[in-house]
Amino acid sequence: MAGTPAHPSRRVAAADLMNATGRPRPFAIVDRTSVQLSRPASGPVVPVRCAAFLSRLDGPGALTFLGDAAFADALTGVEGCAVVTTAALAGAVPAGNAVLVAPDGVRPRDEYYAVLADLVVAGGFETLAGRVDPDADVHPSAIVGPDVVVAAGAVVGPGTVLAGATYVGPGVVIKPNAVIGTDGFEVMVRDGRRRIFPHAGGVWLSSGVHVGGSTCIDRGAFGEHTFVGADTMIDNLVHVAHSVSIGSGCSVVAGAKLNGSCVIGDDTWIAPNAIVRQGVHVGRGCLVSLGAVVHKDLPGHVQAGGNPMRIVGHVCSCRHGLRFGDEPHTVCEACGTAYERLPDGGARPRS
Repeated sequence: MAGTPAHPSRRVAAADLMNATGRPRPFAIVDRTSVQLSRPASGPVVPVRCAAFLSRLDGPGALTFLGDAAFADALTGVEGCAVVTTAALAGAVPAGNAVLVAPDGVRPRDEYYAVLADLVVAGGFETLAGRVDPDADVHPSAIVGPDVVVAAGAVVGPGTVLAGATYVGPGVVIKPNAVIGTDGFEVMVRDGRRRIFPHAGGVWLSSGVHVGGSTCIDRGAFGEHTFVGADTMIDNLVHVAHSVSIGSGCSVVAGAKLNGSCVIGDDTWIAPNAIVRQGVHVGRGCLVSLGAVVHKDLPGHVQAGGNPMRIVGHVCSCRHGLRFGDEPHTVCEACGTAYERLPDGGARPRS
């Protein structure tokens, strides 16, 4: 599906996206209410500003869906949202929310994605006000979309594709043939056919990030950004899926795969061909070994290896192993940093 160019009022300067966390806020849905979503709606007319699964609702104004009565409790106390559901489940939606009933035979999940796809195609989400700084070095063969920001000092190599609402921060280096900001792999069913869902989010590469050749970084799905923190180094042939968050000072080495919405803490090392499962949180300062499959959350400063993954020890931010023994405290033999062991099995530097 080809997108419609965004109205000027929907274009947002990169600086205006930054919030108190030091990270960009998600792109919002602009000028839409529950009765403007090209679907019959009942209940109150509510503004629709964002999209979120039930597990991630954090206030009014969200478009969400209810596909199973077992999850109806997640709507307890919720007001001011637009909920896509079935006629049979409509009564489980609390008063104060708009209800969009999916057509007979259509799952609420698929109708939810269809509503969002229509919004994306119609330019219903904010996007970046694209700009390439004159002090950026962009190779003539690179493809740079209209919603892309390339800051001063950035280097964009030959054959690179920068699409969607992608922010390339100061001093970022992108090696040849990387693809950044295209849709991730989220499959929806519409009119009986499987389709790739058009994503509404962006990619944010903070200052000093390095992206290797032929690496692919997908944009966020529902308006959020796939985020890479300052001075993180990403090697060649890495895949970073939609809505992933990578902290500062990380290393993600060749062949690694970070699946959708996983979170990687600061100063973490992801070794070659390692895989992090979708939605998993990897704590700060971890070392994920060669070929490991991380299928559950990891506490901070541990080394994990194997398939399925298991924790094999503790590790300093300098990558040297830590030895706690029977004591709750230890000192890294390589750099002298003092650590304490935590109840969750991880460790952290002592203040």
